[in-house]
Amino acid sequence: METETVTAVTPADGASGANVNTNVTVTFNEAMDEATITGSTFELRDAGSNLVAATVTYSASTLTVTLQPSSVLAYNSSYTATVRGTSTGVSRSSSSEIF
Repeated sequence: METETVTAVTPADGASGANVNTNVTVTFNEAMDEATITGSTFELRDAGSNLVAATVTYSASTLTVTLQPSSVLAYNSSYTATVRGTSTGVSRSSSSEIF
């Protein structure tokens, strides 16, 4: 069985100068179970490890999860996006299993 993997991330890992109004996106190699994609399984934290309020959505047609911060991010600041992929995190769609 193939393992689901992240194929693209925006902004890129370690990017500097990203727009403070930017969304964070993660694209997977296969369909994911939309019910497992939430603000608890895909989150953005600032340099102080504070959770950034955001809306998380999933596009099944593009296999992309989008995290849209609820407010403008701070200038000259670092943020870390995390996708949790454990048994209680993001998981593949049951209809997309590869045998």
